[in-house]
Amino acid sequence: MSHTLDTPLPKFPGNGLTPTEDTQASSFIQKYPQFDGRNTVIAILDTGIDPAAAGLKVTSDGKPKIIDIVDCTGSGDVHLSNELEIQSEVSCGESRKFVSIPDGRKLFISSKWEIPSGKLRVGTKMLYDLTPNELTDRIKAERKDAYRKKNLETVHGIREQLSELKKVSDKSEEQKQLEIELNAQLTGLKFLFDNYEDYGPNLDCIVFHDGHDYYAVVNTESGCDLSGLTPIRDYKIDRKYLPLDKSNLFTYSVKIYDNGKLLSIVTTAGSHGTHVAGITAGYSEDDNDMNGVAPGAQLISLKIGDHRLGSLETGAGLTRAANSIIEHKADLANMSYGEPITVANSGFFINILKENVIRQHHCIFVSSAGNAGPGLSTAGAPGGTTEDVIGVGAFVGHQQMVSNYFMLKTVKETSYTWSSLGPTFDGAKGASIYGPGSAAQCYPEYTLKQYEIINGTSMSSPNVCGCLSLLVSGMKYNNIRITPYRVRRAIISTGKDVGDILNVGFIQTENAFKFLLENKNVDDLDISYNISIDSRSGARGIYYRGINECTRLSVEDVTVSPRFLFSPDFENDSPSGKDSREILRREKYDYDRKLVMVSSASWVKIPSSLYCNSVGRSFRLSVDCKSLEEGQLHYAEIQAFDSENVQSGAVFTIPITVAKPRSIGSSAMVHFKKLSFKPTELKRWYFDVPLSASKMVVTVNSLNRSASAPANFVINTCQLINAERHELLEYNQYFRLAQGSYESGEDGVQTAVHNIDVQGGVTIEIVLGQFWSQFDCHDIDVDIQFSGLQIQSSAGISSGIFIDGNVSSTKLDLVSYLRRTDGVAPKITYNTCRKSVTPTKSEIVPLSCDRDILPNRTFVYGMVLNYKVTLAKGSYTFRFPACDNFIYDSWFEDKMIQVFDANKKRLSVFSVYPGATTIKLAGDYYINVLVRYNHVDDLEKIKNSPLFIDSPITAISPVIASTFSGAFVSEKPVSKFAIDKGSMFSIYVGGIKPDALGTAVDSGDLLLGEFSFGSDSIRTFKTQSLAPKKPTSQKTSEKKDAKSGENPNDSKAKMDKEVLDLKISWISKIKDESEKKKLIDELLKADPNNVSCYEKIIDSIDSGIKNGFAFYNISGDSLDVASIAEKYSKVYNYSVKIIEILDKKNLSYELVGELKSNASESEIEARKALVKKKDSVSNAMIRKIRAMLYIYYCKQSMSSERIDSLYSNILVDTPDKLKKLTLPSFSLPEISAEIKEYEKWVGVNKKGDEKSTTPPNLDYTHILAANDVLNKEYGQSLAVANKYLDTATLNESTISDYKSVWEIRVFLLGLLGWDFIQDNYTSNKYFIFPSEFASF
Repeated sequence: MSHTLDTPLPKFPGNGLTPTEDTQASSFIQKYPQFDGRNTVIAILDTGIDPAAAGLKVTSDGKPKIIDIVDCTGSGDVHLSNELEIQSEVSCGESRKFVSIPDGRKLFISSKWEIPSGKLRVGTKMLYDLTPNELTDRIKAERKDAYRKKNLETVHGIREQLSELKKVSDKSEEQKQLEIELNAQLTGLKFLFDNYEDYGPNLDCIVFHDGHDYYAVVNTESGCDLSGLTPIRDYKIDRKYLPLDKSNLFTYSVKIYDNGKLLSIVTTAGSHGTHVAGITAGYSEDDNDMNGVAPGAQLISLKIGDHRLGSLETGAGLTRAANSIIEHKADLANMSYGEPITVANSGFFINILKENVIRQHHCIFVSSAGNAGPGLSTAGAPGGTTEDVIGVGAFVGHQQMVSNYFMLKTVKETSYTWSSLGPTFDGAKGASIYGPGSAAQCYPEYTLKQYEIINGTSMSSPNVCGCLSLLVSGMKYNNIRITPYRVRRAIISTGKDVGDILNVGFIQTENAFKFLLENKNVDDLDISYNISIDSRSGARGIYYRGINECTRLSVEDVTVSPRFLFSPDFENDSPSGKDSREILRREKYDYDRKLVMVSSASWVKIPSSLYCNSVGRSFRLSVDCKSLEEGQLHYAEIQAFDSENVQSGAVFTIPITVAKPRSIGSSAMVHFKKLSFKPTELKRWYFDVPLSASKMVVTVNSLNRSASAPANFVINTCQLINAERHELLEYNQYFRLAQGSYESGEDGVQTAVHNIDVQGGVTIEIVLGQFWSQFDCHDIDVDIQFSGLQIQSSAGISSGIFIDGNVSSTKLDLVSYLRRTDGVAPKITYNTCRKSVTPTKSEIVPLSCDRDILPNRTFVYGMVLNYKVTLAKGSYTFRFPACDNFIYDSWFEDKMIQVFDANKKRLSVFSVYPGATTIKLAGDYYINVLVRYNHVDDLEKIKNSPLFIDSPITAISPVIASTFSGAFVSEKPVSKFAIDKGSMFSIYVGGIKPDALGTAVDSGDLLLGEFSFGSDSIRTFKTQSLAPKKPTSQKTSEKKDAKSGENPNDSKAKMDKEVLDLKISWISKIKDESEKKKLIDELLKADPNNVSCYEKIIDSIDSGIKNGFAFYNISGDSLDVASIAEKYSKVYNYSVKIIEILDKKNLSYELVGELKSNASESEIEARKALVKKKDSVSNAMIRKIRAMLYIYYCKQSMSSERIDSLYSNILVDTPDKLKKLTLPSFSLPEISAEIKEYEKWVGVNKKGDEKSTTPPNLDYTHILAANDVLNKEYGQSLAVANKYLDTATLNESTISDYKSVWEIRVFLLGLLGWDFIQDNYTSNKYFIFPSEFASF
């Protein structure tokens, strides 16, 4: 039934989904429809672009939208094998081509593929190495759901059987055993489900050359038949992509490097890059509302977000992206990525970006400023900190409020609350321009969303980049020289004044184009300027925050010098290179300018004019801060104009920012009463934090007793520390006020309290205000109180404390200078242990791939450092302090850490930010570190760099007493106390008791923790301690008198024993059976009771004991049961002989009791001899049981009740041979009884060991599992294997043991009929047991 409305329905504001009106982009295209980005190429440095996404197929004039797709990170790399010969075989009358790959499989290929060489390369790639986290999680969830359903079906079937058994009141022995077995199967199913892991499908890859180009085939189907798949070339040749996971709408393309040796499978690392690309240049043929800003532009997808790192950018990825920009001669580039930095405008990639990408190859580089506002100096790199980059802040206009936010009421147009601001640490302005910070644009197909609305400077940057594409499109048509400097000058000179505190404008496309047309012939627009405040270490602007510089008149020395662009072939030795150098030198010679300068503030004095040539000119300026209002931000600019061409705008601007702090009085408190906040309003205050303060408490009280809605506020505080990220001492919190009033309308005052750590003597900025979308006014009171304790030690005052754990009592003085501090309850808690290890190997390797040559044609090298450590189960964080936490401000190009277990299975990957790795099995682990740089000498300097390993430990809290002696005689800990203003209170920290360290901490390790005082209003300090030396155990032993000579008889006996031992050792080395028999006969004739001889004979016969039992048929070899039975009949007899010789029964009596603590040396030696005999008996019992199992198995080959799957590979004629042998007979109950006897002998308590974390003996595991198999008790056999694998220690000596039991588990799953679990383990095998360490 239709519904009639009295009023007409509103029109959907579709033209604002991607905002283009406020920027004048839409009116520009209406005026100049042919300048919609056509003939421009934009590089998108991001998570990659999905070529199948809506709006990214073609441009408005029908050209391919995406001209190349590159994975710059290497996360999609497949390192290929040597060339393999293509072979043929005939199957069902049809000839098929294939290659045999190293793991033994055959990959079948199409005979239609042109491969003149008859050779190709192969490799593999795990699917989850290529899928974004969101898609990986979805695929895993679907696969686990399918696994769960099959698991539940299997569990249900077992429970039905148990239910039937419960109905039987008088169970037979067989039924009782079945009940035990079924319960074991249920336990096994639960264990396997709880430990379910899904490493994803493993994709086979092929690369071949057809005589013209390289082609790649990726096996996106299951199985080994690749003949039906489509080969594809480098995307830039054919513009082709294929489905990688068809059901999930996930695509891939390829690039091939190093003459076919390296395949790069290119996929997106997330949705971000596709959305950014859509904003910049999306084109919808059906719906113009969904167009991007420049629908006519073409794109290059440069993935810098690494799959392995959750889409974090890497240094190598950034360098390779720069190379691709240069290769494709991109007109523009957008980078909606960035990170905080410690030093502005400097770093490996930053230098490449400035010198090569922008100045040499003239790419207009646009980048987001960051989303870390509203504080000053929060802009990230490269967008907010790098000269010549157009950094973009985020602005929200009325069009966005209606189309992207659907607001109940609109507010004043404003920059977003969270948009990062300048100035940079060295005084530069920060963002260059504002753009719309939200958009509805395309998403990758795998997200199942055609379009999505997102906000951030990540959206404002591509919007501005699209606007610049329109300008460049028009500039090309009008033959206007296109340079980054010219375009930058145009948009800054014509930006709309939006009242920004740092005078950053909002982009106006039409106005900028008009400026470019009017100044078409002004060459000065292609020159920029270096600003160096020489008196401030070459800063690019003036930025005062300290109390001293903000309360005086300062005179600064400034040098201004022109910065010229140069051509791509400037460094070439070719004639064109020489011409380019001549042109640049001529341009410098001709540069001669008479500049006039103005200041925007009376408190900044400058010369009115400046003559400048190509070398530059210096001058002085003064900044008088004395009369400026304290506690407030003051901003001014110095602008210089060409006196002969003023209309072309300012040739340079020097920003001057003064955040003048207010001094705090003796009360150390500040009150602001009835502050009124309008929508979008932020208030800023600056305070000189008292030198003795360590804590600031900000209390916000709401005065709105009848608010119509709760108020969303933000508080941001920040202190800047030299050469540290702004985040170090930053506090940022969003909170709500008047929440109760929203419900009742009559509540009282609402309060929010913020306890903030501060550094004394450093100016703090406090920003407080309503979130930008809050449309009501709100009144509040604000109280600010500074307080805190200072800790004084022999090292002076510090915010971090170091205590030597070996010292019995360490005195610390607590001082409260600002006010009385009550309720002080000191406590030190160490909860982390840090170990330092040095590399076992380090080497410098050349990185030969074409991708790893820098734009200046120098080569990148890698320093590979290998570390080996032994770890217990737990969580560990690996730190490489030489390179951690640097990306854009790094001295090196890139750093990466990979963590592997002893099987070479990769557990985790980290780049510049350390992260935690979970270690599930104790054992040896390998950490490989790669540091990339183009200066070999500098790499050499880090070849011995330590790796730090942090792990959580059980909390250790040393005693804190009020007296020196109390700290080490464990006097009652000091109770809560108060410290009056200006007073001092001494405490004494006791040493760390060695027995508190446990097994995880070694002497000399560093303990990390916190020094707290029992209150949120008192700052918690970081503390470190050196782990004390553990006492060494000393055993007393009798000392034998030294003898002047040795008894000749003793020497002869020793020699005879050594000769005998040598002969025995040769039993297993002699290959000739007749010679071996002669030696054995000789030895046994000489000593029929020589246990060592019998043990060596058994070893030579049963050399494969560590591999379990051959009847599991894991190797696939044929079995000769007659030979096996004959061999183990001998093992059985020799084992029985050893037990008889050692008199097991009598030996058990001799072993009763414990060795006394004061035992003599002779008693100790006698005990050792007994223990050695016990071990020999234990080993003999294992061999005996093993022989019994084998003989029983062999005899069963002739039985109709045999387990067929155990006999599938026996030789046909061997049962007949077996009948001719005389063999001992054993029943399964007899074998089980022998196992119980062994368990009793060695002290195995099976019931008590169920939760043991100690791995069972491998040989015992094998016989226990095999016995259960022969008893058809597969669930119980599985339990044995599961326990071993769950508690094993992984190292070089146990790897093969672990793998053998793992293979047995897989075999048992087949016997149980649990194919779905068996398939899961089989498909994961490549990941769990790789043949080599994964490449970086």
